[in-house]
Amino acid sequence: MAAARLQEVTISSTFSAKLVKWRICPGTEVREGSVLGFYEKVGQTLDEGSFIKQPNLKCRFNGKVKDLLVNEGEIVPAK
Repeated sequence: MAAARLQEVTISSTFSAKLVKWRICPGTEVREGSVLGFYEKVGQTLDEGSFIKQPNLKCRFNGKVKDLLVNEGEIVPAK
């Protein structure tokens, strides 16, 4: 049996983001394109009456979630 390869999912390297909500938990099977959670860019302001879709974090590969390294509400700095 082949050894499992760990992959890390990142939001962005160009802006800081606040993780709003996870849609998965450790042990969840995921497929490429699955929505893992929702985030918002830090410092982004919404105009009164405007509609902006909440950005989502999508999986780029198939596998099983081992651990969540960021808690909901936590800000992830740009790298």
